Amino acid sequence: GNGDGDGGRGGKRDRDGVEKNQTQTQRRGDVTDLRKAICVGFANKLARRLPRHNGFRTFGADASMIAEAHPSVARSLADDVTGLLPEWVVFHSLVSTTRPFIKGVCRIEPEWAAQVMPRLGDVDVGRLSGGALAEERTGANAEKAAAAAAE
Repeated sequence: GNGDGDGGRGGKRDRDGVEKNQTQTQRRGDVTDLRKAICVGFANKLARRLPRHNGFRTFGADASMIAEAHPSVARSLADDVTGLLPEWVVFHSLVSTTRPFIKGVCRIEPEWAAQVMPRLGDVDVGRLSGGALAEERTGANAEKAAAAAAE
């Protein structure tokens, strides 16, 4: 070889013998797939940046909330040229101090948000969290108790 570890085959290789540019492309695809999965899994934690502003309007569980990206995440997400944050994000938590902040933020693509937004209106959070089922069980237990008392 020529001493750069590529064995004379033309491309830079990592220690496992995989071409580095292929590995980076593969990693980029893996990160994109992970971001898509986060978007679907946290669809109730979507937020859209306000026009020409770095505030976000949340959707889902916190539908009418306007919040800012927490300073600990804002710098890493901001566009180098415009300073604006991504148009759409998914957040993990909403923290209220002097102002409401979103933390644990992941940039998502607008088309991903468009795919999950229609489903948000159909979600019954109470049922998903067991609330409706617990109420049904409570009602069923009351009916059983009433039937037993009538016997």
